Amino acid sequence: MAQEVPQVQAADAAEDVQRLPQEGHQGRVPRAVRGLRAHAGQRVRDVHGGRLAPAAGRGGGHREGGGGRVHEGEGGGAEGAQGEGEEGEIRIGFVGSAMQRIIPELLEQMSKIHPNIHASLDELDNKDQLDAIARDKLDIGFVRLESVHKGFEQRVVLEDSFSLVVSNKHAVQPRNFKSLDQFKDEQFILFSNDYSQEYYDNIMSIFTDHGFEPKVSHRSVQANSIFRLVERQLGVAIVPTALQGGLDLGLSFISLNHLPQRTKLIAIWSDDNRNEALSNFLALM
Repeated sequence: MAQEVPQVQAADAAEDVQRLPQEGHQGRVPRAVRGLRAHAGQRVRDVHGGRLAPAAGRGGGHREGGGGRVHEGEGGGAEGAQGEGEEGEIRIGFVGSAMQRIIPELLEQMSKIHPNIHASLDELDNKDQLDAIARDKLDIGFVRLESVHKGFEQRVVLEDSFSLVVSNKHAVQPRNFKSLDQFKDEQFILFSNDYSQEYYDNIMSIFTDHGFEPKVSHRSVQANSIFRLVERQLGVAIVPTALQGGLDLGLSFISLNHLPQRTKLIAIWSDDNRNEALSNFLALM
């Protein structure tokens, strides 16, 4: 069994967040602002009729995904946020990798077909999204889980391979990579099992298939922290391939597409949610 080590939970500096496309975690600013700033470099929170609207809310910590208050209308829910000329509000939670392509494409479609639907975005980890949907604080979430409990509907929106992440100064690069066996003596920086036990077990099965146990130097639920430590040559990592998009760091991504392991990004929502905006959003998927 991999040795237990402390998790990395510290927030990155603001200058680091601006260099990264996802999973940023700055201080006392709205989480959705941090999510969008980290993924798209935009100081905004909501998408309304194809336009970007000013942020609202309060700050907190952040994970792959995670943290902050879900923006709601005065009525306390999606229907309460509806105003004159609006078709309603869709409250979306997501892990950071969903902001690479899936959510922007869906919002782009929605802005064309339903320009008066107001979208509120909140970057949260898997567990927090499940809790928020159960408490009617979110309409839909995008999580990395294999399955969800009774009472939730789910739909697979992306099946992704894994990639090995190394410093661009590492001796092994994509051009001379042969097998993960080349890294059996390396320190690994992995997503914590707090992120998702199923996801963690999936990663560990990769090492099992290669006949060695990883030397885990750090665990984190924050991809930014993992990337930052790898860049400093404090270890190597295995992450979903989708997370490499838009990075401006000294990293190299080595595809592990030849391995059988895959990770799923799934959309989840409550089976008793009657928000018409959610129905319109699901029709786009």
